[in-house]
Amino acid sequence: MSDDADCGKMQVLKILLARFYKLNNKVLIFSYSVRMLDILEKFMVRIGRTYLRLDGSTPPSKRLKIVNDYNGSDERFVMLLSTGAGSLGINLTSANVVVIMDPSLDPTRDLQGSEPRPPMY
Repeated sequence: MSDDADCGKMQVLKILLARFYKLNNKVLIFSYSVRMLDILEKFMVRIGRTYLRLDGSTPPSKRLKIVNDYNGSDERFVMLLSTGAGSLGINLTSANVVVIMDPSLDPTRDLQGSEPRPPMY
């Protein structure tokens, strides 16, 4: 599942990461699914990108070190985060790009909430 030859989302992510890297951006990739983080981790290894990962299984004693490593290093250009662990007051101040990767993400559902409503009389 981490092979970009078989997955359109991974093909797009590979192109985006190459562009972000060229522009010296730092990227946060969030997913609700820890299984998706596992897939993304294999993907990062496959394409040769350095990354850090922080999820619910990361011990609290190691979180600050991971955050500081990410913020303080240009080499660590991607951080993989679970949405639960990443929302607990973590300051990733060096990041300037956010990508949300979830298998359940359905853009058509997002569009349903933004459809124009008929005027009320």
